Amino acid sequence: MQKNLIIALLFSILIAVFAILNSGTISVNLIFVTLEVSAALVILISAALGAILVYFSDLATKMKLKRTNKTTQIKYDEQFELFTVKEKSYLEEIDGLKNEISILETQFEALEKGHDKAEV
Repeated sequence: MQKNLIIALLFSILIAVFAILNSGTISVNLIFVTLEVSAALVILISAALGAILVYFSDLATKMKLKRTNKTTQIKYDEQFELFTVKEKSYLEEIDGLKNEISILETQFEALEKGHDKAEV
């Protein structure tokens, strides 16, 4: 941001110096009217109008990006919520499988003990 401000100030100084060096009177034809004005005034007005157009163009781009960002954030939040629900489901399934493993190990140990007693 500060870099852009410095560049803008340097460019403004350059335009001002150029306008001062070209301060002679010129004829400006505005279709229905012809005016005799200073070239410096024409240069400064043109630069100001250009800066205003760039500002509004940048503003429109920022607004579009903000809208896109908001839409993307909403999609992200939806996907994150879906992920959280699936994660909870998977964790519950893992707990159930751990319980099943524990039960099966207990049953296996009981069968092994019963099998060992039968051999004796």
